[in-house]
Amino acid sequence: MRSRIVGSARYQEGESPAEDATELLREADETFTELESWIRRINRTNAATHLGADRLARQLRELDVRIQRANCEVELLG
Repeated sequence: MRSRIVGSARYQEGESPAEDATELLREADETFTELESWIRRINRTNAATHLGADRLARQLRELDVRIQRANCEVELLG
């Protein structure tokens, strides 16, 4: 969506944009609002879900950090 917005905002003088950038921004705003709602619901579920002695949210957070560390090490070795 970002590339569509930028592409429609940048065009040569005398040409018409492929899409209405204002409409694309409105569509993007609706999409981001929906995304935020989904993330909020997922986080609420994860925070309430027990996984052994821990909550799922904590396990996911630790997994994310391990993945980030591994990606960093792969980049350094790559």
